[in-house]
Amino acid sequence: RQEEIEKAVSDFMSAPFRQLVRQAIKNETRHRDAFWELDLDKLIPIDEEYRLSLYDIYKKALDLPSDTRNEFECLNDRIEQVKKESEKVKEEILKLDAQRKEDRERLREERDARVKEDEERAKAAERAAEDTRRAWIAKHGSERLKLMAEAGYEYRRTYEEERIALEFPGYSLMPEDYDRDDRANPSLEALKELRRIETLGLKASIDWVTETIKEEDDYGYETREEKYEAVVIDAPWCRKYIIKRTGAHHDDDEE
Repeated sequence: RQEEIEKAVSDFMSAPFRQLVRQAIKNETRHRDAFWELDLDKLIPIDEEYRLSLYDIYKKALDLPSDTRNEFECLNDRIEQVKKESEKVKEEILKLDAQRKEDRERLREERDARVKEDEERAKAAERAAEDTRRAWIAKHGSERLKLMAEAGYEYRRTYEEERIALEFPGYSLMPEDYDRDDRANPSLEALKELRRIETLGLKASIDWVTETIKEEDDYGYETREEKYEAVVIDAPWCRKYIIKRTGAHHDDDEE
């Protein structure tokens, strides 16, 4: 008896048996032939052998106690409710997923647009800088520099060195190997030079510059360090800092 009930419950939990059991529960008569009056083909497509199996389940459902059958009805309602809730949740999930995809696509497009805009801005800035260099070379450049630029050779260092020599006598490019530290209590010479540079609208500072110098002797190369005060200019047209020594050495001056 218990096995039959468990079997009926198990069958009830799996569609399409739920529909059939529910129909049996709603049927007020216990006449088993009422099963054959059901329009099963509209419920589920079945063959004759399957129909007999369903009939057996139908009979078991009718044999269940009324309270058990009532519990089936409540369970079936709950199952239908859960299905509806699940469909609603599924719809929300699909909407959220679609929104996430839309947001990702929008963010990707915005990122690509920013990258493209930055690239175009960088290219425009480089074109403007190149025009500035070409104009300066045409007006002030040496014959060597002009021919170098016209022939398509890399000319930036020569251009920078010639422009420094013309516009900032006494200055040079920052050494390749250096350290730069804050300078306290700068010299009068450095302070006057700093004021002059700042009146030109350029960014500058007074620093200690430690230069590593490589020297050749009979045994190969050796290095030494020299620390000195310098006015350091950050010129927009030069790739490196421009510096001018202002006389004071670190060994001669205590901060």
